[in-house]
Amino acid sequence: MEGKQKYKKIGLLLAIIVIGYISMYISSIDKFWENGQEDTNTAIEDAIRKSALECYALEGSFPPSVDYLKKNYGLIVNEDAYFYHYQVTASNMIPDIKVVKRWSNE
Repeated sequence: MEGKQKYKKIGLLLAIIVIGYISMYISSIDKFWENGQEDTNTAIEDAIRKSALECYALEGSFPPSVDYLKKNYGLIVNEDAYFYHYQVTASNMIPDIKVVKRWSNE
């Protein structure tokens, strides 16, 4: 009788440990994907900023929109996958640039 209870306690302890490891693993996968997405957004923002600075160097003012950069500087953006916030406060001040991934149902 005492041996069965001992094995039940050991089994319960092992189950708790396994569940703990599985939950830590799932949590680390979520953090990995979140960090990867932030890095992607930052890389896209940097590409837009670089194109805007190139325009400023060549024309003397920052471009009025992302569309201007696409048309005149060959910037390629994926408007189906990302929202692009590009706000110019003055022609001689670097614009506020923010990229956010669109929500996907797929």
